[in-house]
Amino acid sequence: MPWIQVCANAPYFETTDHENWTPIGQNDAITWPDFAPLFRRKDMSRVSNHMAFLAAHGVTCIRIMMEYCQTDNRYFENPVGRFQTNMIQFWDDLFLLCEQYNIRLLITPFDTFWMKKRWRHHPYNQLNGGPCKTKPQWLTDKGMISAIKERFTFFITRWGGSGALFAWDLWNEIDPIHSRKDLRQLDNFIVQISEHIRGLEMQLYQMTHLQTVSVFAPLLKKHDLYNLIFRNALLDFASIHVYEKHSIDYPKNLIAPALTTSHLIKDVLGSSAPRQALPR
Repeated sequence: MPWIQVCANAPYFETTDHENWTPIGQNDAITWPDFAPLFRRKDMSRVSNHMAFLAAHGVTCIRIMMEYCQTDNRYFENPVGRFQTNMIQFWDDLFLLCEQYNIRLLITPFDTFWMKKRWRHHPYNQLNGGPCKTKPQWLTDKGMISAIKERFTFFITRWGGSGALFAWDLWNEIDPIHSRKDLRQLDNFIVQISEHIRGLEMQLYQMTHLQTVSVFAPLLKKHDLYNLIFRNALLDFASIHVYEKHSIDYPKNLIAPALTTSHLIKDVLGSSAPRQALPR
């Protein structure tokens, strides 16, 4: 299964065989209904049928997190550095299914939504033997960054040779609140993780997967993240989550999310005015 790269003469994607490729798909999770039966191989055929259905309907990409923190039994590591056998099996099986049905994965290391809500339970919390004391230190704490690098190292070593891996989302919905509102620390985090991933992939595979950092669209303007997301030399493409908290939480009003999407997209498309790159 060929890897995905950015086209040499156009801002889009192609395979390493120079075939056009378009990411079509959705955000999913290892505990959500379609993939939950893959854990401990509870119902492999059901998940296989789901993947066949996706492929038959034109889906080419699934965005998914390495772990899901809504409960205590889907951590990828517990404690830090001990990678869980059941989770390793889950990922072994998912990569095989992706290769079988020609569907690729956009992978991000943490479920930051539930990680934030249940931080007191997370293995990376210092209270549980982890490296990091508080949420505002997530993207600056040296021990936390070292643990994140080791997580990527495990993933890259075991599954990084697969063309089923579309790209790395280095951090889910990056937010200055996790760097004490210091944008330079956000940039420093991206530099450290990006260079670690690329260095290891080049060492192991002599080529690298694409990289991005996702962002919650309203934060672009609130914190002036345009340079960080759109003009970062280490990132291969931008990944914008186009929604607002209030409109998406009220499904009885189906118009509000659409209106939100329209004005947020206008803001993103209108962000192409020249800006200075972050100095290094």
